Amino acid sequence: MSSRRIARQYAFSVLVSVDGFERDSGDALIQYWDSMQFPEELNVEEQPLVKRVAQESEKKFAQELVLGVAKHLDEINQIILTTSLNWRLKRMATADRNILRMAIFEILYRKDIPVKVSINEAIELAKVYGETSSMKKKGVKLAPQFVNGVLDKVAQKYRKEKK
Repeated sequence: MSSRRIARQYAFSVLVSVDGFERDSGDALIQYWDSMQFPEELNVEEQPLVKRVAQESEKKFAQELVLGVAKHLDEINQIILTTSLNWRLKRMATADRNILRMAIFEILYRKDIPVKVSINEAIELAKVYGETSSMKKKGVKLAPQFVNGVLDKVAQKYRKEKK
């Protein structure tokens, strides 16, 4: 697994933990990194997303994603609302909403990351962590399709601006 993919998982964990709470993203990052210092005996469903010591490059990239999403949250949320027809943010699954936020930040502000990579990484996150409770149809997980559809619209609209 690539180092950036792991960093995206870290960032996703922090974004989900901040979502819905009035927590400072910087404080949440510090608490997240601190919590990784202590080995715990956890149930299988409580195990961390990534089971190894974070590399400094991963921490740096995860921090850039989390703080970037926090800085541009209002704009990113507005983009989600205008591209995901008939969806309110609170109606979206928490995981899906934060996957979209992170990918939209990358598409808009990370010129070093190809749009296609941002979309593909978001789809991979949605396959694993995307919600199924409100988006499940005949046993098929629809979160990856939802994320892909929204991000394709974002990419079409903002691709010219990124180049």
